[in-house]
Amino acid sequence: MMTIRLIPDLPPITKNDHPDAVCYIQNDAPGYHVEFYPMDPARDPPLTPNDCQVYGIDSMAIQICLMNNDSGMTAGTEIGEA
Repeated sequence: MMTIRLIPDLPPITKNDHPDAVCYIQNDAPGYHVEFYPMDPARDPPLTPNDCQVYGIDSMAIQICLMNNDSGMTAGTEIGEA
């Protein structure tokens, strides 16, 4: 949002233009749709150590686990049994 520049020739958008709006829409810009839900062991395969990578230094690090899952991606921090 901080890199968006307004076109000075256009009138400003006010709350009266879209009183029910709950988000900001930027046309012609790349983006991602992310949904969060608890993993279902019957449907979702567990994450394994091969799905995980640790980033950081000795005193401060984070482990991120990512796995392709059908048409989506599974992400988390817990590792299931290998």
